[in-house]
Amino acid sequence: AAREKIGQAVEEAYEAGDLERAAWLYAQVWMDGPKRTPEQVDATVRAKAVEMLVTLFKLPEFDEAEFTELEPDSAAKLAQIHAPTLVIIGDYDVERLIAHSDFIAQNIPGAQKVVMHGVAHYPNMEKPAEFNQLVLDFLAQKL
Repeated sequence: AAREKIGQAVEEAYEAGDLERAAWLYAQVWMDGPKRTPEQVDATVRAKAVEMLVTLFKLPEFDEAEFTELEPDSAAKLAQIHAPTLVIIGDYDVERLIAHSDFIAQNIPGAQKVVMHGVAHYPNMEKPAEFNQLVLDFLAQKL
């Protein structure tokens, strides 16, 4: 319910042309996650995320983008993926996405899942050195 209210507030701020506020509210959901306050996230990382979101919101294509349901459902095709797959999720991410990461890791043959602690949806921004090391270690195993 709180996330839906924030989503509505993001849309209202965006429609009013207050892209900075829309980006800040969006970051509240994806950067803070449901278990942290904005004060618990590195201010420099938050500022960069907000800057990136404002840039995204200014793109003409952003207004034209539409989400479409894939047919057939892409979840049914996960077992067809035979590429080495590393699923990285933050332990402060939204519960629904944590569940999605479990599903993806369980349904792609040989997939590995890593939970990064102390981060939400942007682990590569919050802990870039740790994120990069995870990816490099994974690639070293697979190459």
